[in-house]
Formats: sequence, C-alpha cells, structure tokens
Amino acid sequence: MSKKKEEKLKKLRKKHIWPSVVGLLLFSCISYFIITFSTFTTLGYIVMAEFMDDFERSQSLSELCADEYSGSGSWDYVMERIEPSSRFTDSVALLDGNGDFVLGYGERSFDLSIVYKDVISEGFGTEIMFTGIRLYRDTAESQFDIFDSENAAVSVSKIIRQAFEWDFISEGSEIDLNENAYFCNYWIGFPVGDTGRQIVVRDDIYIRKRDLIVIGSISIITAVMLIIPCIFLLINVIRDVITSGKVRRLIYTDPVTGGHNWLYVEHYSNLMKKTQRRQVHYALVDFCMRKYRAYCACHGVSEGEALLEKIDGLLQTHLLRGEMAAHYSEADFVLVLQGKTVDEVTQRVHDITAKVTTALKHNHIVFHSGVYFADGGENDIAQSAAQMYNYASSAKHTIRESENSEAAVFNKVLLDEQLWEHHVEVRMDEALEKEEFQVYLQPKYEPVDGALRGAEALIRWISPEDGFVSPGKFIPIFERNGFITKIDDYMISHVAAQQAQWIAEGKPIVPVSVNISRAHFTQANLAEHIRDLVDQYNVPHGAIEIELTESAFFDDKDALLGTVMRLKEYGFEISMDDFGAGYSSLNSLKDLPLDVLKLDAEFFRGNNANERGEVVVSEAIKLAKSLDMRIVAEGVEKKEQVDFLAKNGCDMIQGFYFAKPMPIGDFEKKHWSETPKPVTQA
Repeated sequence: MSKKKEEKLKKLRKKHIWPSVVGLLLFSCISYFIITFSTFTTLGYIVMAEFMDDFERSQSLSELCADEYSGSGSWDYVMERIEPSSRFTDSVALLDGNGDFVLGYGERSFDLSIVYKDVISEGFGTEIMFTGIRLYRDTAESQFDIFDSENAAVSVSKIIRQAFEWDFISEGSEIDLNENAYFCNYWIGFPVGDTGRQIVVRDDIYIRKRDLIVIGSISIITAVMLIIPCIFLLINVIRDVITSGKVRRLIYTDPVTGGHNWLYVEHYSNLMKKTQRRQVHYALVDFCMRKYRAYCACHGVSEGEALLEKIDGLLQTHLLRGEMAAHYSEADFVLVLQGKTVDEVTQRVHDITAKVTTALKHNHIVFHSGVYFADGGENDIAQSAAQMYNYASSAKHTIRESENSEAAVFNKVLLDEQLWEHHVEVRMDEALEKEEFQVYLQPKYEPVDGALRGAEALIRWISPEDGFVSPGKFIPIFERNGFITKIDDYMISHVAAQQAQWIAEGKPIVPVSVNISRAHFTQANLAEHIRDLVDQYNVPHGAIEIELTESAFFDDKDALLGTVMRLKEYGFEISMDDFGAGYSSLNSLKDLPLDVLKLDAEFFRGNNANERGEVVVSEAIKLAKSLDMRIVAEGVEKKEQVDFLAKNGCDMIQGFYFAKPMPIGDFEKKHWSETPKPVTQA
C-alpha cells in the first residue's frame, strides 16, 4: 500500500471522538462554574444590600448618640433617648475607650467574654463580631472596611462563605418559604463623636422569599441557557460515535463477501506480534480458489461472487479463537492461523481445505495455498502482514497447475531464489548494455569421420559482481519476465557479426544455430526482424540456423507456421530442439517444414537407454530421413553412443564426447583441426 493511501486510511480510521467528548466535559465544567458563580454572586449582592442597609441605620444611630450626649452629657439619658429609635436592632451596647461594657439594652446580657469572641453558636445562625468601621470621608463616595475582633479585614464573600460553613439549618428544622429565612447575625461598632466611646449594635441578615425567587430564577435561567448547548454537544458526541463505527465497518468490510478485507488483517496484525511473545505463533496463508474466472465465465459474475461469499462464511466457521479470515482480491483469501509448529499449521490448512471442499463438492472447487509461518525467531524475516502475505503468495505460486488442492510453505530456499531473481532483474539491462553476456559455441561433428559440420551458439554470463553465471540461473528468469527476446536479438546479432568477421578473414564458416524462445514467436513480423538483424552484417542467411523448441508449437500454431515459412523463404534453415521431450512431436513434424531435427539428450540416459532408447532413436532417424531432414544428436558422452549413431545414419553429433561449449577464441583454435579429439571418456 502506498504511503499516501496509508496516511489517508489512518486519518479515516482515527477519526477521534475525543475532541467532542472533551468539549462536552469542558463546557459542562464551565457551565457548572457559571451557574455556581451567578448563584453566589446574586446571593452576595442580596447579602451586601442587606448589610449596607443595616450599616446605614447603625451609623445613623451612632450619630444620634453623639448628638444626644453632646446636648445632655449623660449616657443614661442617651440610651433612654435612642431606645425608641433603634427598635430595628436586637441589642445596643456602649463601650468605653478600653472596650469595656458601660451601658446597654436588649435581650442579651453584654458579657464581654462573649461579645469579643469571633463565633458564638446560637440557634440557626452564628454571631460575627465586627469591632471597627474605618470611614473614608475624603472620597467622592463613602467607603468602609470591616474588621473582625482581631482587627482583620472581612469581605462580604467571607461572610457568606462562613455562613454556609456554619449550620445554616439545624437538623430536623424546616424553612417556611413564606417567612424570611434567617441567614446570620453580627455586631457593628461605631465611634461616638470625639468622646472616645463606641456604640456596638447587633443586627441580623435575612434571606427573604423574594430573594430566594430571584436567586432561583437567575440560576434556572442560567442553567437552561447552558444545558441546551450541552445537549447539542452530547448529541454531537453520540453522532460521532455512531459515525466512527460506521466508518470503521466500511473500511474493514469487503464489498464482495461482506466479511473482513485486507485492511482488517493489516490493522490487527499487531495482535499477532503480541501473542507471539506468549509462545503462540501465527501463520499467514494465501488461500486461493483456482479457475475462478472460468467459473464466472460459466455461471456469471454474480454467481461467482456468491460463491466467494459462501467460501468466506465456511472459512469463518472453521477458525479458532484469535484467528481470522479475510478476502484479499478476486479468488484469494487471507487466513491467519495459530500453531506451535509449521507442520501443525500446515495440517490445519489441509483440514480447512478438505472441509471447505467437501461443503462445495457439487462445484468441484480446487484450492492452492501458500503458508508463511512466523515463529518469531531468526528465521522470521517478515516485518509486516503485507510482507508475510507476499511470501505466502510466493510459496503458492510454486505449486504446479494441478486438479488437486495443495499447500506449499515458504522457506529460506524460496527466499534465496526470490532475492536472486530480483538481483538478476536489477542487473540484466546494464549487463546487456556492457556486453557481459558472451557467446559460447559447441561444435557439431560428423559421427563417421569427425568432421566439423556446424555449431550451436549458447549464452554465458560473465558478471563482474557474480563471476560466471550458468544459463540455468538466469534464462528461466528472462523467460518469465520477457527479457529473453532481447537476449535472442543479442545472440543473433553477435553470431552474425562473428560470421562476418570470419568471412572477412577468409576463414571457412559452418552454420551456427541460434535458439529463438517461444515468447518471440508472438511477434507478428519476427521473420522480417531476424532477417534485418542478420542483413546488418551482410552474412548469407544460410550461415544462421534458427532453432526453436517443440513447446513453441503449443502456442499459436498458425502464427508459428507462417513465421517458419517466411524464414525459409529468406534462406534460413529451421531446426527443432529437444525433439521427443514433449507429447506432440509427430504432429509437429507433420505440419512444420523443418530442416534439422535435434534428438533430446534424454534418449541416451536412464536405465533403458541401451535397449528401448536405441529402438526409438533408430526409428526417429529413419523418420527424419524419410521427411528429408538432417538429424543432430545432442548430449552424447560415450563412444558406444557415437558408434550407434554413426551406424544408424545420424548426420551430426553434439556433446561432451567431442567438445564442451567454449568461448569463440577456443572454438577458432579447434575449428580447423582435422579430427576432433574427445575431451571425456565415460
């Protein structure tokens, strides 16, 4: 998966709902503080208004006391005069300059040990003693500070807070909302003129019914205004949760089977790694239905998708806890199985395959599976689920086309082969450009007198990095990736160039055969293409023999026949390599106008090579002679074989008995020898 696509999927998968949740919680906290603040602010305003009213009346009483005393000079007369004017207060006391009690009236006996205590519990409330009032008359508005008995400033908020900390309502008591609610009481002291004495007045603060209505109304209105946005935020959170679930299901659901898809496997692959630490290993399996397209061609695409859905359901029923199955693409499924050993997992794959196949017996479905076992050890080379699946798929592709369900396990050998194939594909273009591929020639000799009759051009790779690379290690790779067609052109050009050089040097030349791969015969103008390559060097077409394998006959027969006919018209000779290796040899001879027939080396190997093989070879030689074709026997390694072939009229022998494939320089030295000498004796 590309990084760009992976990032988009991550963003989609991780569409978090936490911003909505945090927003809801944050707004709820702010709403709580706003409601609390507005309630206490309103309460503080009411208490402050009550207190200011009492303060002004107490101050007026103090001024009255000063006026009466200045007129009479008697404190008893002052107390008698002010009593009718101070009915709004519970008690009034006159204190001397030392703060000692002088005179007073009211319900309370003025014991100084009681008056000067900060807190005195009584009934529903608690008394607060404020011993001083500091007036500021030099400002535009009168201001004051309130002091407690220890001369510490007291704020209205402190009064309210202390009132709530005390027992505002005693246990078992009731509040009648039709009456005033007792809040707290307090003492206020005022100086009496310049006499040095102080009037101390006791007052009470009540929360009236109308005050409660105001406080409640403001709190309710504030709460309603804030609860409505909270409801919308809560709805948004619920909607995000539902949407997130839908998105996740959409991402991880396969549109064909309705089950899990590959992204589900990738997302939960970390679970496999965590489980491996507990010595429970996992294997990833590429479980593939063969001939799915043929099934769709017969039954329709909709029936094919219905079959895939059924297979997915069957796989799900045979999984253990902690395992999973998902649809990858077309007819490929991904299985994540657990087991202690690779053999145990492989047996699980066989069991699951058997059960699914049995359930689908009326459809005759065949499954091929590739297994990658992640043991968590040094042999565990896969770092991701995608890499594991790639290895499992590589193992699956090693299974030959068959009508039986099979499973293959990815191993180190297969990995080495893939690494080598990748290395070859990276290097092949550069190697071709730098002519690291070299032409070797293997001579063909007349079996009776040993005279040189021709040669076969073979390719060898001399790599600066890898040294000598045998054809078996790179030719199959080139055939799979199509690079073999470039190799064909390379060989034809180099053989033609070498023939041109020998002609220019006045040396005798013999036909040199060049193998053309079956992939090249798909080219419509192949005959003209080969002709043009050879004509660049002004070499007679008869000096180049075009060699094709019998397997090319299984492709487009008409196209092959047309190409061969045009090549013969241009003067090229055509030979068939590996005759007898396939099952259509006689049919090929019937249709193709060949010039040379090369007997496969397997005719001369095996336990029955001297008996049944000789019969087949002798009859093949007779058949070729009847069709006016020359016979080349390749892979000849023994003198007895040479004698037999000479006796039966074989035209040319190619094999290690006379010469191995050799560089052109060595071929030139040996080319003009009168009689070739065997290099090996078996």
